[in-house]
Amino acid sequence: MTSLSQFEKYLSLNAITVVYFSSKSCKPCGPIGELFHQYQLRFNNLLVVDVSESFDVAIKYKITNVPMVAAFAEYKILDSYIGTDKNKFSTFVNKYAS
Repeated sequence: MTSLSQFEKYLSLNAITVVYFSSKSCKPCGPIGELFHQYQLRFNNLLVVDVSESFDVAIKYKITNVPMVAAFAEYKILDSYIGTDKNKFSTFVNKYAS
């Protein structure tokens, strides 16, 4: 996912979309990213965005910290979690994933 238009098109496909924001330069993002990829095998409304490649998405939605997971509905962030605690991360994803 590299462009704002692609991102927003994907958001339009689901009532709620869970997005994992990371960056290639973010070392703590690695373990959380691996966990998120496991969730992607189970749920259909999950998306990964690398903010180092998708500047326009990061700017529009004010993504300033990674790793971050956010639940989107109607192009707005409903809820988000920033950090590397796997239990909190899992709780967040399970709450919004479908």
